[in-house]
Amino acid sequence: MVDGLRFPRYGEARIPERANLYSGQSPQAFRYDLLVDAHRKAAADGITDATDDAQLVLRMGGQVGVVEGSYANFKITTYQDFLFATSLVERERPSEGEGW
Repeated sequence: MVDGLRFPRYGEARIPERANLYSGQSPQAFRYDLLVDAHRKAAADGITDATDDAQLVLRMGGQVGVVEGSYANFKITTYQDFLFATSLVERERPSEGEGW
């Protein structure tokens, strides 16, 4: 984890130890049947605030492994993310006549 995290509560900020924190990236991979079961159970239980598939799998008692990711694999959520992604693509684009 590179970003600094803060958990503000009641006017004071707690700062967690980074050594045991990991960033979750997309795409996440699960067996199809496990993923469908996790989503069905969440829907049946009225869960509407899950942030990703891993949260739903963990919620029903499944296991989630951790593998090393890449900073180049980032989620495009904001317009700033889109601009950054565009700049990366343009940087990697071949010169005229080289093609992809």
